[in-house]
Amino acid sequence: MRCFIKKNSQGQSLIEVVVAMAVIAVGLFALSKVSAVALRNANFARNRALATKYAQLTMESIRESRDQKDWAAFVSTCQHPSGIPSPLPTPLIAPSVTCKGGSGDCRTADTSCDITVTVSWTDPQGTHNSKIETHLTSWNK
Repeated sequence: MRCFIKKNSQGQSLIEVVVAMAVIAVGLFALSKVSAVALRNANFARNRALATKYAQLTMESIRESRDQKDWAAFVSTCQHPSGIPSPLPTPLIAPSVTCKGGSGDCRTADTSCDITVTVSWTDPQGTHNSKIETHLTSWNK
């Protein structure tokens, strides 16, 4: 059998080397972009978990306040619960509490309140929040 190989093919041409380097550069660029997106998503997930944790802590503090006080005292302090860690870890913003009853804001005459706790944070992609809602009643009457 004869082998048909050119006698003067001694290595890679300059064009082949440039193309190979371009392919490697594109691969490295894609890898760096994937790493950046993964890091951004990990930070978002961490902030979301922290915000949800502090929203849950705030809601539990509100429930505990409702259980320990009479309804009138609870309604008057609903939007300012105690026992919330302060300050929250950066970049979280302190919880916002909204108490709504049948007549607008929760009042003593209302037998139930809708409670919304929102914890927000800001990152390079914008402002995000974690919100928890519940319906509390004057159960101890």
